[in-house]
Amino acid sequence: ETLVNITKGIHKIETPSAKYELCLVTHATDPYWSSVVDGYLSHFSSYPRVFLNAVQRNVQLHRCSVYLIVAPLIEGKHLYGLLQNVSAGRIWNPAAHYIVAINDRPTLASLVNVFRAFPPLGIRNGAVVRYRRGIIDTLVCDYNTSRVYVVTGTDAKHRSWLTHDRNRNLDHLAVRIKTSMEFPFLIVSQKGIAGVYRWFFVAFTKHINALALFDSQPNTTRYEIALKIHDTYRDTLKPVAFGSFSGDCVVLPEVSKRGLFYFLLLPFTRPVWLMCGLLATGSFLLNWLQAQRFPNALLLTLLFGDQTQRYTLTERRLLTVGSVLLFTLTEAYWGKLHALFMVSLNEPHLRTVEQFLRTSVPLEVVHRDAASYYHELHRHRQLIVPETDAQHMDNVQNGRCALLMPCSNARLLLHLLLNVNPDVYRVPYYPLEQPVRQHLDGFSVFRYSPIADQLVQFVGTAQQAGLAHYWRAIYVHQLEGIARRRILVQETLGWGELASLLYLLFAGYAIALVAFVMELLSDRFRRVAPNA
Repeated sequence: ETLVNITKGIHKIETPSAKYELCLVTHATDPYWSSVVDGYLSHFSSYPRVFLNAVQRNVQLHRCSVYLIVAPLIEGKHLYGLLQNVSAGRIWNPAAHYIVAINDRPTLASLVNVFRAFPPLGIRNGAVVRYRRGIIDTLVCDYNTSRVYVVTGTDAKHRSWLTHDRNRNLDHLAVRIKTSMEFPFLIVSQKGIAGVYRWFFVAFTKHINALALFDSQPNTTRYEIALKIHDTYRDTLKPVAFGSFSGDCVVLPEVSKRGLFYFLLLPFTRPVWLMCGLLATGSFLLNWLQAQRFPNALLLTLLFGDQTQRYTLTERRLLTVGSVLLFTLTEAYWGKLHALFMVSLNEPHLRTVEQFLRTSVPLEVVHRDAASYYHELHRHRQLIVPETDAQHMDNVQNGRCALLMPCSNARLLLHLLLNVNPDVYRVPYYPLEQPVRQHLDGFSVFRYSPIADQLVQFVGTAQQAGLAHYWRAIYVHQLEGIARRRILVQETLGWGELASLLYLLFAGYAIALVAFVMELLSDRFRRVAPNA
């Protein structure tokens, strides 16, 4: 009769049409409990049932809504092992109601140990039916204090623990969440924790009357939720999709191995520069060897204009040809140099992963879970996994290697940190436009957590309401606003971009000054030579 009353009183018990089942586990035979179980099953003959002792693991069955465990003499540690074996099946349902039928215990401690087998497996809807001296007692436990209570007809509080779903009310139990920085889902800073997951888990824990505890310790092992979908812990972690797809990106330092003179010489090829050198040398030789026919400096006249009012006929012809040639070469040079500067300003040096793989830039993995993936894909490349945060910061500040991280984190670092403070981060960075690989956004929940089923249902509700997209849009719009305020669209070269060209201008004036002094000295030498 007690078992019948408990089953009938269970809040929102699933009907047979929902394809949930009554599951029976027998650990030992007992004359009293055998007759009780037979009467119990005959009373609920319309409900499908499963005898878990005879079920094979590869048989596909529906999940159980009520577990009846008949173990008259079982101890707490043995009950825990029995429940672990049951949980290995596909029909395991930690949110179901568990009724353990036992005989009397000699001590209170042994009775409490029976209840202690429930929490490690995420079971909160647990009750014990005890047979003692011809009397049946129904017992429940307060898991926060480990106190056991006998349910009576006038005790409404403890009777609600027996019949209602205690997974919907965790009595301010702390839900530990292993934090990891991933914009815009979780943002960890000195001001605290923000992001989409903070909004979500605060709302979820409020829904189940619990407390969200974000654990930021790097080596923490006690947690119920990991903010990433793990593929290597399928037996203990349950993946939960949240959001859409994202990927990992490569962030590269803008480090050039070429100097300023390389870019100044880049517009012309080597034969063209050789031709220019030969023309300049030829003009000096004409002035030196044929001083009577070419008394004026031809190169200086082409560069700086007329040096005198009188030119010979041969000089005029050479100056006409030289002016046309100089105009053609200077226009081609400055046009090509301007195009190179515009390309370097508005486009990254590398755009695809294939282009990056052809370079010798070492890769540092910030997203540590991707280390094995890249070891397998690119065995020939140097892969750096920093051992300490100080080593990682030193590499980033000096631009020693490329960084592999989630694309959302890359955008956050580029707009808020790496390219903002040039005194600390000496080398600017830019991301590759092509993402490396894609993965599903979401998190993983501990398989034996009492919140697992509630969390999956709440995620579905939040997704259907559009809250995930709404919360994400808040932080994305904030970052885009910061990026718009910091990024200047450069349609033409400004003063800062032309600063490097001033070196060329000063070099030209210096060469002209030297040539002018040499010309004065040569004139003086020619005047002194005839007198000598």
